[in-house]
Amino acid sequence: MAMTQVYYHILKQAFGQDMLPQSASILEFGEANLYKDVTIDLHGTESALRLNLNEPIDIDGPFDVTINNGTAEHVFNIGQAFKTMHEQTAVGGVMIHEAPFTGWYNHGFYNLQPTLFYDLANANGYGIIAYFCCQHMPPQIAQIGSPQVLLEHVERNEIPENAVHIILLRKNADEPFVYPMQGVYSGNLDEKQQLAWRNLRAN
Repeated sequence: MAMTQVYYHILKQAFGQDMLPQSASILEFGEANLYKDVTIDLHGTESALRLNLNEPIDIDGPFDVTINNGTAEHVFNIGQAFKTMHEQTAVGGVMIHEAPFTGWYNHGFYNLQPTLFYDLANANGYGIIAYFCCQHMPPQIAQIGSPQVLLEHVERNEIPENAVHIILLRKNADEPFVYPMQGVYSGNLDEKQQLAWRNLRAN
């Protein structure tokens, strides 16, 4: 996919604030022409690797930065895609996800909910460097500091109709990938978040 104005702005800000390494080995899931590094894309340029992300892959990693350029939602076995990113990211490295949240009718197999990223981070000990809720057209960016902040945006009806997540995660340990359990069932939500989950589910 091509880089959007919103995505470019966030990445530029991340580099400027030292959220991302200035010189790094990079693996892209979905070719966005961000860097001249390793790219996996079934419909990319000649230099892209044609690999099936439904299955484990074997390439020369790990990498300092791995980027899901709006690709995971097109992979039926999406859990394997997240596992592959984990395995191909070096300790201390950064994983960047761009994924559809609301709208995006028939775009891919899945629209992803915020709980996925919070629970993924919790299960694997990732640090959440930054989390943005965005819309490409017209451009709109909201930085989300916590699940509570996101909930406040939802309650004020401020989530765009075609929203995407852009989230930066840091891998902190050399541990096997753990498939997360949703926080509402694993007991990781506080009382206010549990109440909001029940109320929003009833609407």
